Amino acid sequence: MLGSAATVLRAIAFLIWLSRARDNVRALSGEPPRYGWPWVHAGWIAPIANLWVPRGVVAGIHRASGPKSGCRTP
Repeated sequence: MLGSAATVLRAIAFLIWLSRARDNVRALSGEPPRYGWPWVHAGWIAPIANLWVPRGVVAGIHRASGPKSGCRTP
């Protein structure tokens, strides 16, 4: 019982973190995200869509938070 509750709390915390990271990237990069806000949460539970939407959300956050093309990092 305690393990199940901990798993649910971790999943909720992860989804909150993911939506906040997506909001931060949108504010910092100025680009609209590829997936709308409902897909941040629904993408994990929608049948068939859960095979590629969560990866797309996380990849979009990663891509938008990195340096733009043409920028060189030291």
